[in-house]
Amino acid sequence: MDRFNEVSLRFGEELNDDEMNALIEEQGDLQTRIDALGAWELDRKLDIAADALRLPSWNASVQHLSGGERRRVAFCQLLLAGPEMLLLDEPTNHLDAESVAWLERYLEQYPGTVVAVTHDRYFLDNVAGWILELDRGYGIPWEGNYSSWLEQKDQRLEIEEKRNRHGENRSQSNWNGLELIRGLGRQKVRHVCSDLMN
Repeated sequence: MDRFNEVSLRFGEELNDDEMNALIEEQGDLQTRIDALGAWELDRKLDIAADALRLPSWNASVQHLSGGERRRVAFCQLLLAGPEMLLLDEPTNHLDAESVAWLERYLEQYPGTVVAVTHDRYFLDNVAGWILELDRGYGIPWEGNYSSWLEQKDQRLEIEEKRNRHGENRSQSNWNGLELIRGLGRQKVRHVCSDLMN
């Protein structure tokens, strides 16, 4: 942005045709890069994010910030960098309710993928579109927010319980059948032995 502003100021100077053409070309290249990065809005986005995340004043030294303040500064930098995928670990820690509400709105509009590990069920209810449950060494994907995950999980557990009961019944009936076959086998052997002896 600074270079773009410098180039723009040079247009007020007396320039020959070659210098003017070179400046026009450079300004065009800079504008294309600025547009691609969305940098025209950067100052506005930074002000909004800094206010929403309750960042300390711009002239504060990072060395003198608390752990929570440092985390919020780093978090703001990450959000504004706009990576294709955000990996967030407990993103609502060190944030007040207003900051969490802003973060929820921000993430709803986020164009990339957001993966969050959090215990904040209200945040998950408001932001999550999918939940990955880790259960007994398996990842189970669920479509929806935290509340719908709870409902779906209850349904899955009921089905699992029925299957387990049915499996126990089947196992018990298989065991009983095996015992019956064994018993019949013994009776037949006894019967054959008794016939041979008589």
